[in-house]
Amino acid sequence: MTSHIASDVPSPAEAYANAPDLEEETTRLASILASRDLLTGTAAQQREAILRQAAVDDRHWRQGRDDHALTVARISARSLLLFDLAFPRHTAGPHRPDDPHWHTGPDAALAYLHQEYLAWHTHAVTVDSCGR
Repeated sequence: MTSHIASDVPSPAEAYANAPDLEEETTRLASILASRDLLTGTAAQQREAILRQAAVDDRHWRQGRDDHALTVARISARSLLLFDLAFPRHTAGPHRPDDPHWHTGPDAALAYLHQEYLAWHTHAVTVDSCGR
C-alpha cells in the first residue's frame, strides 16, 4: 500500500486500538443491519452503518491480507468517503472529505476511514461513559 496522506492521520493500529473484538463487532453490525431499514433511516444512522462496515472490512483484510479482502476494504472505505462528501456535516475527523489527501491513490480512502473511525469511536466511548 502506498501513502501520500497527511502525517497526522492515524495509522490502522491507532484507529482500531480500542475497537471491539472483530468477531463481536461483526455480530453487532449484522444485528444493526438486520434491525434497521437504512434506506429510510437518518443520515447519521446510515453513516454509522457504512463506517462500521468499512472498519470491519478493513480489519478483516488486515487479518488475512488477501487481494479480494483488500478490494472489499477499499470499496467500503470509498463508500464512506463518498457518503461523507454528500453529507459532510456528519464527519468527525480533522480533515474534511473534500481534502485532496483523500483522493491521491487507491488507499487514500482507507486512511480517511482510519481518521473517521478513530474520531467516531472516541466520541462513542465518551458518550457511553458519560451515560448519555
